[in-house]
Amino acid sequence: MTSNNLLKISISLSVLLLAAGCGGKSDVTGEVVPIEHVCAFEKLKPVAVEGYLAPDTMRCKKTKKGGILGCTMMMYPNTDRTGAGVPVYVMTTDWLAGKHNRIEDPESYTGNITFRDSSGNPLPKKGLQIYDNDGNLIPANSKIRVHSQLPNSDICEISLAQRIDRVL
Repeated sequence: MTSNNLLKISISLSVLLLAAGCGGKSDVTGEVVPIEHVCAFEKLKPVAVEGYLAPDTMRCKKTKKGGILGCTMMMYPNTDRTGAGVPVYVMTTDWLAGKHNRIEDPESYTGNITFRDSSGNPLPKKGLQIYDNDGNLIPANSKIRVHSQLPNSDICEISLAQRIDRVL
């Protein structure tokens, strides 16, 4: 076996082992901080914010193959979207991580858009589907708690929702 093939095999095994450790439930916790104060919170330290996602602010990132990797939405402390907001990035569901702390098929979300059939009749809307840490679907307009950490930069955002819990 050549050293080049050995290198490729060892890199492939490393990637597989890393991927096997990802996904599923998260045990991440953090201090709950009001959205209006989260930007001043210590960078790279676990933090949690509570609020409501605004699906109509959703912007998604596509992979090179055209699939959606994840989406960023604004999160506000209340349903009327007054006050400070913070962008939250949620990854899409996949076979490895399942539905824990993920968003499902954002390309089919129709939000405020009305699609019509060939006769002009409105087609049913598909709601945005977000799953909590236990893999349960979070009902629309629910208050959630997102656990993550702020990036080590001047940008105030939850760059990856590591854990999502529904707040009752």
